[in-house]
Amino acid sequence: MQIAVIGTGNVGGNLGRAFARAGLHVVFGSRDPGGSTVAGDTTAKVATVADAVTGADVVVLAQPGGEVSDFLRTHAAALDGTLVIDAANRFPGPVLHSAAEVAELVPGARYARAFSTQAWETFRAPTWDGVQGDLFFAAPDTDRSTVEQLINAVGLRPQYVGAGEQTMLDPLLFVLFSAFERLITENIAGSRSILSSLGVHDGDQLRNTPSNLAPRRSIDRRDRSLRAPGEPG
Repeated sequence: MQIAVIGTGNVGGNLGRAFARAGLHVVFGSRDPGGSTVAGDTTAKVATVADAVTGADVVVLAQPGGEVSDFLRTHAAALDGTLVIDAANRFPGPVLHSAAEVAELVPGARYARAFSTQAWETFRAPTWDGVQGDLFFAAPDTDRSTVEQLINAVGLRPQYVGAGEQTMLDPLLFVLFSAFERLITENIAGSRSILSSLGVHDGDQLRNTPSNLAPRRSIDRRDRSLRAPGEPG
């Protein structure tokens, strides 16, 4: 199985390196493959975006959410028949995932939503006090095992919410945001980099995201598997 990771920032970089360390064939898609060090000490390759997508069985969207549509238009032919895993967030919403865009622009692709509800630090260190974290995902039944394999490769526990249930996942971001709202207000170091990795680049974006995406009281924030690194239980 060849995996193309589109995006070489904190999210894409940590995911791709984790996949490679688990023995999977990973190719990063980069605008500057010759100057990129994203593969680190792994066996992952770095190529142009077009070359990474060509021949891939799975394509992980780990670029900023606002770039997804242009990527899909440009590479629609190569993406036909692939499993597209959407890890990008389209802030400020109202819809954070790109399921509709994939269906419209690459109707022959299969869509999954995963790696969108945790900060990139979780992909680098997937346990809290020795407790393995959970990652919720949506995918077609036929692709469930593939997505579970990738989540396991990162060191998280796969939690399946169903096929076509990507909209259920967006509110889980606010489990993180409820902790980071305070950090933004106090300007605590690290809070902005974590939010940036999720697609939020300023406090106003967070405060202006539609409240219907944030049913915080419906989720037990004491669940260790959903806590952000450093958030008290």
